[in-house]
Amino acid sequence: MTVSYGDITISCYDALGGYLLLIEVCKEKRLDLFSNATESYVAGLHRCLEELEGQLPREVTSSSPYRHAKVDYNTRLGFVKAPMKPSLADVQKTHLLFELARSLWDSFKRLIHVVEHFDGHGQLTIMMPDGLSSSDASQHVGRGPDTAKKPLPSKMAESIKSVPHSLAEYFHKFSVSRPLKLKKDNPVSSASSSWLSHRSGSSTPSLNSCSPTLASEHSPRSLYSDLPSTKFGLRASHIFFTEASSLADRTCLGSSTTFDWAQYIPLLKDDGLILPVILRGCDDKETNNKKTLAVGTPRFVLRYILQNMHIPETGFLVDAFFLYFRKHITPTELFTLLTGWYDGSGVPSEARTYMQRQPPGSKCQAKTQIIQLLIHWLETYWMKKEDEDVRVPLQQFAHNVVTGDPDLRYDLGPMLAVSICRITPNRLTDRPKGFQAQVDRAEADQQMHPPTDFAKYMVEHIGGKVARSESLGGIGIHFFRQKGGVDELARGITVLESDYFHDTLNPPSSIVNWRKDGGKKAMKSWQDFYNSLTIWVVDCVINHSEEEDRVHAYEMMVDIAVYCKASRNFSAARNITHSLSAAPISRLVGTISRVSQYHRDQLAQLEKFFKDSKSYIFEIGQTRPAIPLPNILEYSVTRCDEEAKKILRDNQVNSQAWSLPHYMDMLFYERITRVVRGLENVYGTYSIVRQKPVLQWIEYGRRQFEQFSYKQNEETMYSLSCRLVPQTVAEKRKPLEAPSPGPHP
Repeated sequence: MTVSYGDITISCYDALGGYLLLIEVCKEKRLDLFSNATESYVAGLHRCLEELEGQLPREVTSSSPYRHAKVDYNTRLGFVKAPMKPSLADVQKTHLLFELARSLWDSFKRLIHVVEHFDGHGQLTIMMPDGLSSSDASQHVGRGPDTAKKPLPSKMAESIKSVPHSLAEYFHKFSVSRPLKLKKDNPVSSASSSWLSHRSGSSTPSLNSCSPTLASEHSPRSLYSDLPSTKFGLRASHIFFTEASSLADRTCLGSSTTFDWAQYIPLLKDDGLILPVILRGCDDKETNNKKTLAVGTPRFVLRYILQNMHIPETGFLVDAFFLYFRKHITPTELFTLLTGWYDGSGVPSEARTYMQRQPPGSKCQAKTQIIQLLIHWLETYWMKKEDEDVRVPLQQFAHNVVTGDPDLRYDLGPMLAVSICRITPNRLTDRPKGFQAQVDRAEADQQMHPPTDFAKYMVEHIGGKVARSESLGGIGIHFFRQKGGVDELARGITVLESDYFHDTLNPPSSIVNWRKDGGKKAMKSWQDFYNSLTIWVVDCVINHSEEEDRVHAYEMMVDIAVYCKASRNFSAARNITHSLSAAPISRLVGTISRVSQYHRDQLAQLEKFFKDSKSYIFEIGQTRPAIPLPNILEYSVTRCDEEAKKILRDNQVNSQAWSLPHYMDMLFYERITRVVRGLENVYGTYSIVRQKPVLQWIEYGRRQFEQFSYKQNEETMYSLSCRLVPQTVAEKRKPLEAPSPGPHP
């Protein structure tokens, strides 16, 4: 059920040209060119990003690792654009711009890495913290002749002509490798039939616009005239950005700094647990053995996130933490924790001493990571009601602490202030931004349900009864045999069940509470609706003395199930499909034998669809309103719970000792968060007009079965079936002597 599409191809040389230009400007310490060079570099990367996202399916761009990597990219982009402090010396400004440019380049490289390792289910395969290294790349392809050894030339013109030329040779050798295939609901044509396509021109700003000295000998055309090709497939693009990163590493502009969060925030052994997790392939062979955060206090989890923010896979952890931290600490406590780490008020004196002894680059890195995490909270996970108490303190923190902080070498106060402005109450819905964006996207892309011819007919014939609140008991299902009647019934069932779905999971993240009882309490109303609808379907078929009427009712139910499935009401579609196979109906051989071949084929297709879990998983994964299968939701929670507990058992960990309220079970939270994100994709409201007569007629017929148990109702239906067609000798089941208790006489 998946559609593979060809290679994703993106243009790289515009970005590389801007990157090398910026490096050269830094080497020459041309502060007067910083602004133009930065603009050139950012423009080149932006074109790469637009081209990449224009070819990606939503299942990739909405995944936690991609969203985490994208927030990291946008934040670093803000750092690059932020004004440097005038008090910095020229050499400090040069090193700072170089470090920011390199970090942005590496951030984009991680975006590509996420896409490359996406398997279609929101999972990541083997993750490497910093992507492929140069040595890793050489294992896949023959290294270009001079790429690894040649130092960066001193002149920009030579940089453009020689280094990319060797990179082009490097990728030319790689271009024969197998293409990447991804899952997507709609095919996307490749931007190029080959990975290497002809360059029509360069849009990278020229040195003429930046420096008369550097550009006097070389025009933009001459700089790029020797470049053979510019488009690379996704895999090649990832290696391209990795290789190009090594160009910066070989410069003499300094090296990046690393802040040790474990030394700054010392924690007790009992604060958290990190365990090895073995990943296995489809052949059950071990594919990777990594360590993951299993359980910990919010303080422990936060420190772990800050330590691993550069790893795209941390996106799962960030997603789970911000979704469920409020079950363990308040938003105010979280804010106090982060700001206490920022200014040192929340750490011991020896930790503050450690911070004071750090070089300026390390101090800046640590504080920008905290700001980055705050921006992540504001931009994606902010909740209008729950987090409101933190908004004013955040404003004060941005204005009084971040702005003018001497440890920050660029002004991040305005950047944080912009994110704070976006969480003003009049700009927010009751849902977090990420959730609301998925709902809006789902509702915008859903199928339309135009008015039917039956709507007018229905109003004319039973509108008066509905207006006068009269009983609709005298109206049978054959009233809906008119054109459009089946559609209206299917829409009515979908609207009613959608209400139960939304009431049961409001919001979807509340499914985490099902861990204790499997969702039995939360699911009761929806389960009662589901069971009574099952009996109602059976009743609509067998509640006719004439066989022809039963055949028509049977075929109508098949049509309703087909419409429900097409409308992505998978719950009702499967319910009706199974109801038509129930004993009270399946024993009516004469009735079933007269059902048209068309309807038999349609029913067979529905049965096949619900037996094949892969088909359902593919369909439910699309971002459009839908009603999932209730039992699959219950199973998902149980499976998340069992997987989390199994990892603890495999590592001989006593789960009871780590089940206290102040611990966050991240093994469970990470897994259930992926279920939640899937539910958010289908949580949109159907664009179906609520026809009151239809809804009242369905509810009148269904509710009469709610006062009895499912077993009692099924026994009643079987007894009524036996009254229609007497039992054969082969039928061993004994019907009730009288079909009661139940709604029928």
